[in-house]
Amino acid sequence: MNDSKVDLTDANMNFIKKHPLMNTAVESFFPGPLLVRTGLDTGFTSIDVDAQVVSPEGATYDVIFVGTRSGHLLKSVNTISGVDGGPTSRPPVPVIIEEIEAVNGAVIKVQVVNDKKGSGHVIVVSSSEVRSYPLYRCDKATSCSQCVALQDPYCAWDLRDGVCRGASSWSKGSQKSYFQNVTGGHHSSCPHSDSEIGRASCRERV
Repeated sequence: MNDSKVDLTDANMNFIKKHPLMNTAVESFFPGPLLVRTGLDTGFTSIDVDAQVVSPEGATYDVIFVGTRSGHLLKSVNTISGVDGGPTSRPPVPVIIEEIEAVNGAVIKVQVVNDKKGSGHVIVVSSSEVRSYPLYRCDKATSCSQCVALQDPYCAWDLRDGVCRGASSWSKGSQKSYFQNVTGGHHSSCPHSDSEIGRASCRERV
């Protein structure tokens, strides 16, 4: 058809629906997927992002919350977003910070509520429930190594008080007082006495 303003036949419409064309492909912003999950009942159903969470050293990370068909809430982090200069040629390493059995049934919607002044929370909705969960639970880590191993942009080890604190506790440029390593999960300044405590001990499924 040379003029789409005229009436199109059913045959024309069906052909258009079955043969969509794109002038140029839209390339991925990063050189690989930010999150991969496989399994029969782990399909992603909803997503929301808390963008530009500021670390003690001033880097910013996107924290991704994903609902699944099985009613779970996955909390992940885009580790490449904190790299100076933006995207790099290296693919991101998917990091799941936490997995929560959030609701019964498939998650219909996930929504982050964070005014950057308090701890914030994430709303999870299914067909029969609406539940609220905190954006972070840093206090479940009881040592420096556990806290850093979370790889959670919201959490950092407070060297002065010896506790794992949330994002509202520090200001930009306070990395000498708060230890964190989102990309690697370990910090050379953590006491050697707890250096062998594994990530699994502070990332149990809830």
